[in-house]
Amino acid sequence: MKKLFLPAFFLLIIYKTAFCDISDSSYFLNPEKIIAESIFTHKITMLGEGISHNNPITYFNLINILNNWLLKVQDDDKLSSNLTLVVECDSSTAAYMDYYIRNGDIRPFLDFTPPSILMEDLELLYELRKFYISVEKQSSQTRRINFSIKGFEQITYNIDAEYFNLNQTDQELWFINQRDEYTSRGIIKYLKENPENRLLIYYGSAHLQTGVMSKKHYVYSLPEEKCQGKWIAQYLLDEYGQNNIESFVSVAFRKFMLETGKYSGLAGKTFLIINPDSSYKLNLPGISKYLVNTYEELPIHTINFSLSRYIMEKSIERISRFEKYTGYKVGSGMMPLFYLRLMHDITFKKSEDVKRWYELNSYPGTSLLDTKEFQDKMMFYYFEYPDIYSRVSMLFQLGFSPSLYALKPDKNEWETKIWPESLKDIKFINNLGIYWVGYADEKEKAKQFLIEFSGKDFSEPAEYLQWWRREHKGYSI
Repeated sequence: MKKLFLPAFFLLIIYKTAFCDISDSSYFLNPEKIIAESIFTHKITMLGEGISHNNPITYFNLINILNNWLLKVQDDDKLSSNLTLVVECDSSTAAYMDYYIRNGDIRPFLDFTPPSILMEDLELLYELRKFYISVEKQSSQTRRINFSIKGFEQITYNIDAEYFNLNQTDQELWFINQRDEYTSRGIIKYLKENPENRLLIYYGSAHLQTGVMSKKHYVYSLPEEKCQGKWIAQYLLDEYGQNNIESFVSVAFRKFMLETGKYSGLAGKTFLIINPDSSYKLNLPGISKYLVNTYEELPIHTINFSLSRYIMEKSIERISRFEKYTGYKVGSGMMPLFYLRLMHDITFKKSEDVKRWYELNSYPGTSLLDTKEFQDKMMFYYFEYPDIYSRVSMLFQLGFSPSLYALKPDKNEWETKIWPESLKDIKFINNLGIYWVGYADEKEKAKQFLIEFSGKDFSEPAEYLQWWRREHKGYSI
């Protein structure tokens, strides 16, 4: 009984210490420290991306948790100093990530991933490398601190012929019945082989839900009775029991929710809610602890829009590999056709079309952004493109500000104000992507643009993205 009692007792002390004493005793400050403490008292700690995938807010929640974990390890040499970060990807992708944080060479990772990788994902990798460097600095001959990245998904950036030939029904059945079971088996096997390690699992929040439940929301063709299944958390609970697993979900409240009531005055802060009341709609099955941030509508940016020869050639290669598959999910590999068609205003149907056009034409690079044709196309997307979700997503990724989109200006305002200002950001984001992934000559030219635009001479692309977000656009993240 003592072994089971001590972790709970220590957690109680942590919560009491971190607790902010307000009238109705409803929240705890320093949530990232609390979650870091959980790593020492549980075999597995799970952090869910409750805001959205790829959101910088949750990225920095994760980094702050890791930094707090490292501080605790430094202070107490009796604590476990072996931590594995499990991310939502396959083992090959995770191996390239782990290689980068140790060696600083990102090219193998870029060559492995599709050209639709997000800049914000690369930013997280940059932050993880900084954390790894801190870990190495604190390690010594007498006490090693070990940090690594692992992934146990069957499919993410890797290309599996059997998977990409599945029809819709079989692919959805795989999602319901096999995906999370496969991942969980990998996690369990890893822990058996590395019993001294603690795991921090950073995943989409759906995977943290417990019980046997309907996954109908995530599929289209299956009847309800075939949509019942378990998520990763339940498989792990079945293996290790409740006392070995702690789950938290990162969410965000809009500022007006923090202006009155029990969370008044907490805008801009992070805090932890335990067992929230139903009015806040924080009711994922099996989750009682929510790390709350202040919501900001942050744009994310795909590398695929970057006007780089590297992106063109990588797109051709990726499309040509997926053309031979016939399954339901093959469209995910053909997405570069959409990005190329949008940027170059040419209808490409297959990789050979793109290859022929690329070989016969002098590639325009970022000079394309100054053409009247590109301006007219963006004006069409801004005002008339019928699919609102795709339109907003595409414009944000290009460099448009979410706040500008909400203004809904007339066409005269577009000509005189919106387009001239937006084009500056589009050029910045495009050159940033090139600086991250382009060939050496492209990167040199892009870097010069970034220096002139920002007045900053950063050595890492992620630093320019963070400058743009925080100082140029005024976001807090």
